[in-house]
Amino acid sequence: HPQFARFNQRGEFENYRLPRESLPPEAGSDNYADPIGQHPNAATYQRRWLAAQRPVEVRGHPTGWNVVVQEEYDAAIGETLDRLRDSFINSGMLAVNGIIVVLGLLWVFVVRVLLAPSQNLPPGLAADAAVPLFVKSTFDQPSAPTTKPEPKAEE
Repeated sequence: HPQFARFNQRGEFENYRLPRESLPPEAGSDNYADPIGQHPNAATYQRRWLAAQRPVEVRGHPTGWNVVVQEEYDAAIGETLDRLRDSFINSGMLAVNGIIVVLGLLWVFVVRVLLAPSQNLPPGLAADAAVPLFVKSTFDQPSAPTTKPEPKAEE
């Protein structure tokens, strides 16, 4: 620990030994509290830490010691999450603005179609064109008999 030499000179290091149950898990912890941060002269260590621990072995034999590795959360993950959040916000704002532009252009088209004179529009798109509300099918009705027109007599 960066504070080890200072605490060791004053004989305070013994106050900061960790019991095994206070060690971070071997898989790691994303909310580890550095016990040195409790000391009034080490307030800079009162932050959120990423930490993991592993037992120390020498030539395959356990020593009874564990090494704890810690990294400040904000430096390791916090800044990355902040950049990701900002990226999502910027992308969302761009998407919303794009949707607003497309809807605006669609409304301009609709208004132009509704206000345009009917002679300039294709049949069926004129504002005054009749829109049938109900179309009756002629397939269900019997067809009328077809008759040949009789020739007209000349006078």
